[in-house]
Amino acid sequence: MSGARAPSLQARLSLVLTVLIAVLMGIGAAVWMRETRQAIHEEVEAATRVAQQWLVVVLAEQREGDARAREPLLGQLAAVGRIRANRLEVFAAGGERLYVSPESPYKAGRDAPAWFAAQIAPELGARRLDAGALEVVLTPDTSRAVLDAWDHLVAALGWACALLLALWLATRLAIRRALAPLQHIHVALEHGARGRFDQRLPEYATREL
Repeated sequence: MSGARAPSLQARLSLVLTVLIAVLMGIGAAVWMRETRQAIHEEVEAATRVAQQWLVVVLAEQREGDARAREPLLGQLAAVGRIRANRLEVFAAGGERLYVSPESPYKAGRDAPAWFAAQIAPELGARRLDAGALEVVLTPDTSRAVLDAWDHLVAALGWACALLLALWLATRLAIRRALAPLQHIHVALEHGARGRFDQRLPEYATREL
């Protein structure tokens, strides 16, 4: 029983080039993920700092132990609504949550896969602000930025796969054209093996041939 037929030179060269390009794309994706994580960190951190500075000014009006200032504060926070890239919560002294900001309507109902978020979402701690009898907690929310990154990655991977397929097809075509004269050489050698030396080969453009 004869062994399995080895892949052709054309198939092997195409495979090597395809794997090389795929590895380069993988390295590029890793670099992109690192830079995107840093960009998300800077974007959300900047938004959190602005929100924190605004809250410091607002909470300065909250007098310690003055329950009458609670309702105006909660009303003002409710009027502001969603704070960009952050979740705002207000707790009473006993731990009861009195207010939580609404969820972002941007791409509502969707989230990036958990494994992707674990790789790309930066770790940002919550800010706790004292408002007298109340405690205000500002928690950075990177979920929308991570979802944007995921959507961009999916779109880029689609284009990358299409490009990889196009390069693979172009490589196979180029190698097939480059190796096409080998069939002529094979026929000429077979004729010579039979004692027929009347066939001459042309000068090929490829030096190795």
